[in-house]
Amino acid sequence: MKQYTNVAIQAARLAGHQLMKRFRHVTTQGAQRKGRHDIVTHADMEANDIILHTIRRHFPQHDFLSEETGLEDNTDTYRWTIDPLDGTVNFALQSPLFCTTLALLHQGEVLCGVIYAPFVKELYVAEAGAGAWLNGKRLRVSTTHRLSDALVLIGRTHHPISHRNYIMLQRRLDQCVFNSRYLGSGSLNLAYTAVGRSDATVMTPPGVSAWDAPAGVLMVREAGGRVTNMDGKPWHLQSTGVVASNGKIHNALIRAIS
Repeated sequence: MKQYTNVAIQAARLAGHQLMKRFRHVTTQGAQRKGRHDIVTHADMEANDIILHTIRRHFPQHDFLSEETGLEDNTDTYRWTIDPLDGTVNFALQSPLFCTTLALLHQGEVLCGVIYAPFVKELYVAEAGAGAWLNGKRLRVSTTHRLSDALVLIGRTHHPISHRNYIMLQRRLDQCVFNSRYLGSGSLNLAYTAVGRSDATVMTPPGVSAWDAPAGVLMVREAGGRVTNMDGKPWHLQSTGVVASNGKIHNALIRAIS
């Protein structure tokens, strides 16, 4: 395993440990509003500081793009994308569906990704060309072949149009899939697709940020799945939506939602 992957694992674990210290001591009423449907807590910022401190000790020259502190551009070609607490509302509501997610990119390519769900102690790790794992066990996407048998997870951003797209998507999926779910954490959506707990994930545009998807996208790919934008074209960092699947139902899913 590459050094940067080990550093990412260390950073995610330390941040997760801090989040668990704060769990059940944070509420939506005590959080700061970032928008109508979005909040930030002291736990977000503490976890963010831990991740930045951990990575900087090893790679001080790298760039950093975090949901909470924005871009730190050190003019390097390596950039870390960081969401210290993906699922903040879940966290504040004392739901276990939250995680820390981070990825390292080089010239637009995702080199490694880590998603850590500390409440359930699940560590998802992916490395480009080397595979993806959950707590050391190799990940494989599901084997579902028919869209009518598929469980699809839906993610949305806090953008009002994404909310409307989510409602339309839900109506379309209800007509053609076995079931759909909204977890409230885009990173966990993608991780669950990589491990085969769901057959696909759709994250509705606009507003899918640069820290939302890279780690999970790499995991789905390394687990044998397929990832595109909403039109079925290859996903890239500028894509405004994400469709990730086991690959077998992908074309049918794109037709259903387009």
